Amino acid sequence: MVFGLRLGLPKKAKAEPPNASPSTSIGRSPGKSHGGALTVNEFVARTKRCKEKGLEPTKPELIAYARYLGIDPISDGDLMWIADEALNAPLPYEWTEHHDSADRVFYYNVETHGSSWTHPLEQLHRDTYKAIVSFRSGNMSKDEKAQELERMRCKCEIAEGDAHKELQTWTEHVDDQGQRFYYNKLKQQSVWTDPRPARCHALYLQMKALRVLSKHCGQSAPRRPGDRDAYDGRAAKLPLAPAQPGERPRSPAAEVVRAEGHRRKKKHRDRDRDREQDQSLSFESGTDSYDEEVGFISHTNKAPFELKKPNLASVDEVRNTLGIPRSRPHRPFLDEDDFLSPGENLHDVGHVKVRAGTRLPPLKRAGA
Repeated sequence: MVFGLRLGLPKKAKAEPPNASPSTSIGRSPGKSHGGALTVNEFVARTKRCKEKGLEPTKPELIAYARYLGIDPISDGDLMWIADEALNAPLPYEWTEHHDSADRVFYYNVETHGSSWTHPLEQLHRDTYKAIVSFRSGNMSKDEKAQELERMRCKCEIAEGDAHKELQTWTEHVDDQGQRFYYNKLKQQSVWTDPRPARCHALYLQMKALRVLSKHCGQSAPRRPGDRDAYDGRAAKLPLAPAQPGERPRSPAAEVVRAEGHRRKKKHRDRDRDREQDQSLSFESGTDSYDEEVGFISHTNKAPFELKKPNLASVDEVRNTLGIPRSRPHRPFLDEDDFLSPGENLHDVGHVKVRAGTRLPPLKRAGA
């Protein structure tokens, strides 16, 4: 695996460094005249560049990095291998490695779209060191230590079986641009990072810790030939499941584009659903609203054009009492009666001329 490789993800999935800058520093930078301390991320990035040229970190730098991990290089000098493994730890499949403008290394999670200055497996190495030190300095009897070793041995066997089972769900493919990617048929997920190194690296740490503690207790831990090569985490020689004939899964870049399309479709569906709910609430709210032409309308489940028309019997009764003729029904074409007579104005049409001072008869009540 080439560290710091920019995998060419789509622009929408561009990795951004964390907001807060790393504050932890180790050692001193020989290239700076003012003697400024190197941050952990600067040290890791520089170490990886040196390893590509065949150079290893100096012993003081490795000791400073071990102290950063919480390792005591004086009392636990035989555990310095944990610092070396942490410095070369691979990434889990859901993580990618990048560099910011200051050439500091950071890590990006393609699932959560979050960035971190801390390596995803850093805590695993811290826990491994704490477990070994706790076992050594514990007040356990010889039988209790033997039982604890047996428990760790069983745990390693279970982890080994789980690693083989998990890796059989992955297949290796190459996209149209020639980039290698890995596909999980159970999760229906494609990633750029090889899933084998990180899984094997975690298993190797467990087995190495078991061998160290077994040696401390005077026992010999079972070690099969090729354990270092198979579970080193850098070799990653465990096989993946063979690709099925005709199987062409989507690459990670295509998955990002597909996920963005699903996100947009869901946004449109949610917007249409909210719009329909707003329209239905205007008729289901149970409150009255006022309209200038109709008046107060009591909202029901029916649409406005389905509401019952008002009764015009009382209107006709008033018209008959006042002598106002009913309005003629609408006709599609005009006839000669529709035109105004000479001397007749528009305000005279449809109105009864009442002389000033004329007393109108009282209205009759209904049922009288």
